[in-house]
Amino acid sequence: MYDLTNLESLQSTYSDIYKDVYGTRPRHDTTEDWNSEAFLQGRIDHLVVRLGEVLEEEADSKAAAIARVEESIALWTIAAGGDRSRALRWLHDAEGTDGDDDRLCYELGLPFGYFGTGAFA
Repeated sequence: MYDLTNLESLQSTYSDIYKDVYGTRPRHDTTEDWNSEAFLQGRIDHLVVRLGEVLEEEADSKAAAIARVEESIALWTIAAGGDRSRALRWLHDAEGTDGDDDRLCYELGLPFGYFGTGAFA
């Protein structure tokens, strides 16, 4: 088994956290930067803070999406005298997701699996 050097471990960690924050691997840093443990540690420290912010923003966005969807469902259900399953069908029709709950979650900015977590089960 191959053990990573400290530099290789920092390079790997930096690349992984960078991807978590920005969605792609870092491609802009020079080879010289990648050979500096101090540079990498500084970047990792910065990215860890940014990752916390990104995760908080995503959680806020998902909570807002849930509130919007639940409000729409309540209004549609009350207005039409229907039930939640009918409202879900209407959402699928409106978003063109052909009954695919996971795709509907994606389209509406909801957490993956939201419709199977008890809200609609």
